[in-house]
Amino acid sequence: VHACARTEGNQPPRNVVFMGMGEPLHNYENVVAAVRDMVDSSLFRLSPSRVSVSTVGIIPNIRRMHDDLPGVPLALSLHAPTQELRLELVPTAKAYPLDALMGACDEHSRRAMEAAAEGSGARKADAAGTIFYEYVMIGGVNDGDEQAHELGRLLQGRKAIVNLIPWNATAAGGYMGYVSPEPGRIQTFSAIVKDEHKVFCTVRREMGGDIAGACGQLVVEGKTRKGGPRRGNGQVVDIEDLATRS
Repeated sequence: VHACARTEGNQPPRNVVFMGMGEPLHNYENVVAAVRDMVDSSLFRLSPSRVSVSTVGIIPNIRRMHDDLPGVPLALSLHAPTQELRLELVPTAKAYPLDALMGACDEHSRRAMEAAAEGSGARKADAAGTIFYEYVMIGGVNDGDEQAHELGRLLQGRKAIVNLIPWNATAAGGYMGYVSPEPGRIQTFSAIVKDEHKVFCTVRREMGGDIAGACGQLVVEGKTRKGGPRRGNGQVVDIEDLATRS
């Protein structure tokens, strides 16, 4: 909200995403209050479809979002297409298993589509119910053809936009042995998801890697890393624009 206020008189923000400052749905009441200020017509006048809330998958508060933040898109930090692999990458997967999590997402999507059909939703019918699925690609861990097919099968038939994010090098990731995908791997993965399973898929265009300020790099390191992340065809800066119809 403070950042929005500082733009007064200048060009306002186009999209706002609650992500990367801790789990938003663990700070639920404050996030809801902040979003309501942003979309208030007497304050910052952002469209609800321009404010997204990302979560690692806190099911009880996913179920609350439709009533408390109508028209605000949901983004899920998925990172793995199976419960087994997600347990290795996402600690909360133990408390919130993938099948239950997808059920909560389906309920959220269904209620948003019903509201749009009734004319009471804040998003237009073609965009209502779309959920963003964030998928950080780690070389040799979750970026294989097998995982691409599993992801495609998981999301096939759902109103989904997959955002593939290349793993950005960090000291912490280095300790765990994580590396970026090999050249061309993201494009191959994306093609399987899009072409064989008909799930809309984009590749995140990363910025700030040269100063260790890209996605996932906001950690203390001894030296500034050189060389930004790879960029290829079909990359986007603001994936949120893809599901905005207002």
